[in-house]
Amino acid sequence: MRSLIFCLATLNLAVSSAATAHNEHCSTDSGRYAIYANGDRLRIHGSRHILSVVIDPLDERLEKVGWEKAAAEGTFTICYDKAVSPLSLTIRDAVEVKSYSKVRIVRR
Repeated sequence: MRSLIFCLATLNLAVSSAATAHNEHCSTDSGRYAIYANGDRLRIHGSRHILSVVIDPLDERLEKVGWEKAAAEGTFTICYDKAVSPLSLTIRDAVEVKSYSKVRIVRR
């Protein structure tokens, strides 16, 4: 029993070390993704900040309906290298969209 607890503690330490080695923090939030003339942007609902990201499959969907007039709203899992709330991220922060779901195309 004692060796099992030691193995689990060691495994937990190894997993948490791997997570902190990359300093990647992720969160799942609702937001609005749109293509603009100066780049692709994601705005997390509840935040005034716009994030610079590229989501190629959504770009294709928006281009089919006219990207100037449409946006994609849904749930986005974003990962970033700061230990902060996603609401405080800005366009200068490195952000990657890992996944998205419940996306619907809406008019801007």
